[in-house]
Amino acid sequence: MKNSIYLIIILLTSSCTQDITSADSVSEFKVTFFDYLPGSATLYLYTEIENDSNANSIDSVWVHVYKQNIGLVFSTELTQLYLNSYSYQQTVPPFDSGNYYVKYYLREINGVTLSLTTNIKFLSAHEGNAVPEYINIDVPDIFYIDDSEWQELPIYLTIYDLNGKDNIQNVKYEIRRFFVGCNEDVNCIINSDCHENIEDMAFQSDETWHLEFIDYNEEGFIYARIILMRPLDGSGFANEQIEFSAEDCGRTGLMFIRFIITDRDGNIKTSDEIIIEILSL
Repeated sequence: MKNSIYLIIILLTSSCTQDITSADSVSEFKVTFFDYLPGSATLYLYTEIENDSNANSIDSVWVHVYKQNIGLVFSTELTQLYLNSYSYQQTVPPFDSGNYYVKYYLREINGVTLSLTTNIKFLSAHEGNAVPEYINIDVPDIFYIDDSEWQELPIYLTIYDLNGKDNIQNVKYEIRRFFVGCNEDVNCIINSDCHENIEDMAFQSDETWHLEFIDYNEEGFIYARIILMRPLDGSGFANEQIEFSAEDCGRTGLMFIRFIITDRDGNIKTSDEIIIEILSL
C-alpha cells in the first residue's frame, strides 16, 4: 500500500515566534518570544536586540499585542534585563484564548523607530485537560486518477484544542481500500495477482502517514497533506525525496479514510470514516 499512495507535505509553516513575517521587520531584533501561562495568568514578552555598534543608542523598547481579527488588545514598555535583553512578565486577567501576534518597537535616542511583527501564535487561557475537536474535514468525495500522470489528492483538516496547538502531539490518517483489479487486457508482469481485487478488512496505516500543521484561522489549527495517486498505467514515480517502482496498473474503487488526533495529555480523538470514490478520467 505504501507504493500505491504516498503523503507529502504541501506547506509547512512554523508557529515559532522567532520567524519574521512582516515587511517592516528588521534584523536588530535578534530574538523575539511571547507566551501566556494560564496557571499564573501571566503574559510573557521578551526580545533580544542586536545592537553591537552602540548599546547606549537604545532609548526604549515596547510592544503592541494584537488578537487576530480583533486588533490591538494590550501595549506596554519592556523592562531591560541585561545589556540588550528586554522583557515583560505580569498578570493580565482576564485573558481570552485565541490567535495573537506581537509587534515589537525599538526607539533609538536619535529618534529613529524600528519594528518587527511576529507570526501568529495560539495562546491558551485554559488550565484543564481539553479533548481535541474536529472542526472541518476537507476531503474530496470523488477523485480521478489519470491514464499516465500521477495526481495529487489534497487533504485539509481544521482541528481545535483549548490547550493550544502545541498540545497536539500528532495528527495521522488511516485507510481501507476496496479497489478493483487491473483490466483483463493488462499483463500481470510485476504482480501475478494484479487482476484480483484489493479488500482491506481493517484500516491500514504507517508511521509516516501524518498531517503537518500549516496555519491558524479563526476556528482552529489547519493541518494538511497531499496523497500522490498512481496513474492507470501503473508507472513509477521519483523525485529527490521518494521513489516508487512501477506496478501493473493504478487502481480504482473506494478508499475509506479516517483521522486520529493524539494530544500530549493522552487524549485520542478518531474521526468518522470518509469515503473517497477513486475513478479514472
